[in-house]
Amino acid sequence: MAVRRTALFIGDKSMAGTIPLTDFTAINPTYGTAQADCQIWNIQTSTWEPLQPGVNTNPSTPGTDRSSLESRYREAIRSQFPTGTHYVIKHALDSTLGPSAKPNWLPGIAGNAYATLISVVTAAAAAAHLVGDTLSIEVIVPSFITDDWKTEIGSDSYAANLQGMLQTLRTVLPTIPYCSTGVLGAKQVAIVETPYGFVGLDHATQFRLLIHRASVARFTYPPLFSAGILNTHSLSLAVDNETFSAAAILDLGSRLGSLLFPAQATDGTNPEAPIVAFFGDSILEGAALNTELPAHLLSALDGVLSLNWKTQQFQTFQVGVNNLVSIDQGAPAHGPEPYLLELCRALWKQVWFVKSTIIGSTTYFWSPYFLGYLFDAGVRNWLRNAVQILRKQNKKPAPKLFCISLGTNDIIEGYKPANDVGLLLETFVSNTLLELSLDNVDTSGLKFVFLIPRDSVPSDPTRKATVRSAIQGLKEKLPNVETVDLQQHSSTDLVHLNGAGEDSCAQAIFDVFRGMQDTSKVQPLFAPTREFLVRALKLSQVPQENDGYTQIDTAVQTIRMRFYQQLGTTRVTELSNLPYTANATSTAEQMRALAVSTEIKWVRHELMRTMPTLFKAGTSLIQSWDAEAGFRENTYLSMRDELKRLESEIQEALVVLSKQDLTFPGSLSASAVGPETPAKPGDTVFKVI
Repeated sequence: MAVRRTALFIGDKSMAGTIPLTDFTAINPTYGTAQADCQIWNIQTSTWEPLQPGVNTNPSTPGTDRSSLESRYREAIRSQFPTGTHYVIKHALDSTLGPSAKPNWLPGIAGNAYATLISVVTAAAAAAHLVGDTLSIEVIVPSFITDDWKTEIGSDSYAANLQGMLQTLRTVLPTIPYCSTGVLGAKQVAIVETPYGFVGLDHATQFRLLIHRASVARFTYPPLFSAGILNTHSLSLAVDNETFSAAAILDLGSRLGSLLFPAQATDGTNPEAPIVAFFGDSILEGAALNTELPAHLLSALDGVLSLNWKTQQFQTFQVGVNNLVSIDQGAPAHGPEPYLLELCRALWKQVWFVKSTIIGSTTYFWSPYFLGYLFDAGVRNWLRNAVQILRKQNKKPAPKLFCISLGTNDIIEGYKPANDVGLLLETFVSNTLLELSLDNVDTSGLKFVFLIPRDSVPSDPTRKATVRSAIQGLKEKLPNVETVDLQQHSSTDLVHLNGAGEDSCAQAIFDVFRGMQDTSKVQPLFAPTREFLVRALKLSQVPQENDGYTQIDTAVQTIRMRFYQQLGTTRVTELSNLPYTANATSTAEQMRALAVSTEIKWVRHELMRTMPTLFKAGTSLIQSWDAEAGFRENTYLSMRDELKRLESEIQEALVVLSKQDLTFPGSLSASAVGPETPAKPGDTVFKVI
């Protein structure tokens, strides 16, 4: 029995097809030729037959000569598999919504498009079995680009629905008789990105479109499964201003091939070239005078190569020569780059620096979806040029640290909604990763550090708070992001940093970057130190190099995220800025003590599911460190009761912490200190809370 590689194409009218066959044959006269080595399941006749674009490629409207991306599938893979027969199943319907607010494609609803899809695959697999074949569905191509983005649905909901649909599909497909799943190339799922060329859209509509793209782009970090984005940048639209033109579909087919089988970089065994990059506004451009620099930083920095903005070639970094990009050579100012690059040079010995900053620029100027020309220049042009230059020098491009300063001008100018800033910066991250993936660059070690505008920036206080909170909240939404608050560093005016401020800011950027590199640096939100938290958990003897300590750090990170989800960024920031003392007396001190106590209880609650196994007492030398009680000798019932008690106290505390005043319900305690007597052998954390 032969196993046939099968591709599944699903979606709305963009996948069903809107372009007549003549538009394709005008570009490629052989386009409509039957492809004997690529079989398509004809839904109308319930038979397998040679794929013929314009004849059997439109299940949505039988008899019309429409086709779409499935018509280019054979060309996408024939270079990898020149022999053998490939199978295609297409289920696409006009005017249907995908994983949106309407349930056309959501699993579990009888009679909708998803349920019909499962029926179609079941029938196709049964027919293949009759001739001795089984199906291995190795490519899934969803295209929901014409209606979903018009709906009022948030990016988080859309991403969750899309993820749920695809994950359910991956689970269900192998349960169908004579059907299995696999991965054809580098990706199993190729999600078609919403087009860019829509015209005549107001701001609200544009923003819904952005939300849709942002939802899809989230599949690039980190990959939830083997999914990738079919980038649609620069592709033309059809006359309906909703779907792709014939030329765009042909181009998109080539991009599908590149996504499934990316060109192999030749730098696998080449020496690594760490890349540090600056993107943004005048904050990173720099306003500190070069005369404020130490003498050794005014000279050329050996081991640091900077991309010359005029020649687009790397040369030795030197302040006043090649550190600024928006003005001519001989610039008298600098940003944090001299101090930061000196620190990075000590870390990697040699560093490649890319700086693309424009004074007065806003998040909209850097958005890949709105104005976008600065993203095109800085990321699509300069950054990707740097990658190619390094490869020509037989080096492996290794992006390490990207620092972004945006938001200050959004605060000052105020002509665009402040609520857009967070999402725009999210899409900056996801699309930067996407652009690098097009060049097959490994971004697993890349970290983004965003600078939070100073609180002293003159503006409407509400607007300023909105922007600052949005940027602060990025690190809770994205796994590879940290922030540095510019308010903590001295300024030359209300907006920009002076020489001392640039120095301290560079150190802060470097410190948070190093913390992101080292998982042992996970810090609690409210407890004074991580060590304080670990002692309160009665786990202070767990070695930091042990897997158990990694589990503790994971729990701390999880609870950090949950505090932000429950209380919001603004309230978390307010609480973390309150003074802490073990002997709280004032209202502010009591509120901070309650936050600390709640964090300890919440982390303990998170660990209870794994700690009984991970920290169970033993007699081997490997477990001899378990001198403190931890979670030993607990029955299921005692653990269940303890979990319930902790959940109740945590919920009560969150109610109080969400308010400005301090009113303790019931017996709620704000004490963050441990027991007066140490735990005895056999005691548990539960008994000493």
